[in-house]
Amino acid sequence: MSRLVTGYHGCYTDAAREILAGGSFLPSQNGYDWLGQGIYFWEDGPARAAEWARKRFGDEGVVLQATIDLGHCLNLLDTAHFDRMERSYREIVDAARLSGVTLPVNVRKRHELDYLVVERYCETVASRGGEAFQTVRGCFPEGSPLYTGSRILRETHIQVAVRDARQIQNLSVVH
Repeated sequence: MSRLVTGYHGCYTDAAREILAGGSFLPSQNGYDWLGQGIYFWEDGPARAAEWARKRFGDEGVVLQATIDLGHCLNLLDTAHFDRMERSYREIVDAARLSGVTLPVNVRKRHELDYLVVERYCETVASRGGEAFQTVRGCFPEGSPLYTGSRILRETHIQVAVRDARQIQNLSVVH
């Protein structure tokens, strides 16, 4: 089942020009990106994307708006995949133990363990004849509490990592 969301991607001005002229996005492949490999968007978060772009690129930061067809989505806002993802984690732990490798850990804004588990799970599903995930979507609680005792955090957002760039449509600049 297809679902369309609006996503916002912060980038450098020259990169935005190139993408709008028909160039390709450069997918993130950082081992600390919590949703694995992909082109990262803030879902329905233009202000958050603009804040990130200003922090990262200063006056040269811009925000692209896109319609994203989630397509076959590993949606981490639903529990449908959690048991199988947990099995992928246990397989990673067992393999690390047998080979004497130390597993990465998640610290602050570096989510190396989550990256590893998401990538392993996506690869496992595809290798067993399942449909490859086109997107991965998750809620990222981040920042300080909005007020004393609040569970609402100032920088919480939903992110979408687009693994298949064909899912990105209707690009425009918003900031």
